[in-house]
Amino acid sequence: MIRASLAAFVGVSGASLVLFSAWLSHGANDLPPQTLKNLIIAVSFGFVHILALVSSISLFDQHISAKVASYGFVTGIILFCGSIITKSFLHIGFLANVTPVGGIAFVLGWLCLAISIGKKH
Repeated sequence: MIRASLAAFVGVSGASLVLFSAWLSHGANDLPPQTLKNLIIAVSFGFVHILALVSSISLFDQHISAKVASYGFVTGIILFCGSIITKSFLHIGFLANVTPVGGIAFVLGWLCLAISIGKKH
């Protein structure tokens, strides 16, 4: 059940990032340059971490660190990427405080993914 939910998150997030990237490429001409730069960073981090999430899901049942990695990547995608995207459009100041928490979740995810890969071999 949890793996299926994570897989659904990968699919929905990946598809959303593709569509958002297309909009950034073709329809975001009126955005200020710094906003566009921030959104490109959020999308890029989102794509990289969706792939990392796929890796951690493949090891999900083999070691607890893979589970922690998966949760770290999901948390990072939501808090890091999501806060940048939301802040760019809604200008909600406190979201700037959430972004670093998402970054820490990414770091935790990568460290736990490395542990789970090491435990597998």
